[in-house]
Amino acid sequence: MLRSRFAFFTKKFTYETEGRGSYEIISPAFSKEYEISDESGALVARFEQRIQK
Repeated sequence: MLRSRFAFFTKKFTYETEGRGSYEIISPAFSKEYEISDESGALVARFEQRIQK
């Protein structure tokens, strides 16, 4: 389940999985770059959203 969390100047989401724990997805407010961290705070992935035209 993906849940949006309210934060000023930051996009924050929590991704909860069954059996694998939860992950935090964070991005600066006007950025298309995201970082995913596990429950211990370790960086799991980093990606950039791209829009095709």
